[in-house]
Amino acid sequence: MRALTLSLVCLSLALGGIARGEGVLIYKNQPFHPDNTAFAFRYDRIEGGGFVTWVVVGKERKRFEKTQFHVWVELPTTLPAELTSAQDAATIIAQRDEIQKISTRFPAAAPIAKQSLALHNEWCTKLQAGMIRHRGEWMTKADFVALQNKQAADEQALKELAERKHKEMVETEMARKLAKEREARQLQEDARMAIIDEKKAELRDLQDEIGTLEESTKRLVQDFKNLMENDQ
Repeated sequence: MRALTLSLVCLSLALGGIARGEGVLIYKNQPFHPDNTAFAFRYDRIEGGGFVTWVVVGKERKRFEKTQFHVWVELPTTLPAELTSAQDAATIIAQRDEIQKISTRFPAAAPIAKQSLALHNEWCTKLQAGMIRHRGEWMTKADFVALQNKQAADEQALKELAERKHKEMVETEMARKLAKEREARQLQEDARMAIIDEKKAELRDLQDEIGTLEESTKRLVQDFKNLMENDQ
């Protein structure tokens, strides 16, 4: 057990990079040792690259150097919510093949990879049968196409509804503005007519005054005539 611990501390990831999810790492103390004698352990995360890489196992971080044979593979146990393209299916199948290859080549890795491999086999069976995964649910391609068509029809209906609502809103706003403009014009016309009526009333008053003056003038003229006649 002590020898195993010391070996782990001195290892390095030959591939470098970062493994974001948990997986299995396999190593040999010497490259020429048989594959069936290789060691394997589950890691939680692999960080770093270059000549030194850190492997996280629980709360422990183990240092690895690139001087000793080792390989690793991630062991996903969940799928993306969306697997709808041929490329998506090819990625999962390739992932399954890599886990199978590691499990077959290195017996020590098989028990660790067993659950993920079983899940991948199940997923690949569905994918190879033509099924797809949408929003976390498995369905046939025909159901997926029907769902897409329905979604497209619903989106088109919503778009048309939004356009109608927008048109109605624009028309309502235009009608409101026209009504307001008509009201303003009517107020202006009413004000103009009020001024005209006022001027007409003033004119009538003036005409009445002129008429009164004319009558008064006629009487004065007549009185003057009468006066002149009496003097003669």
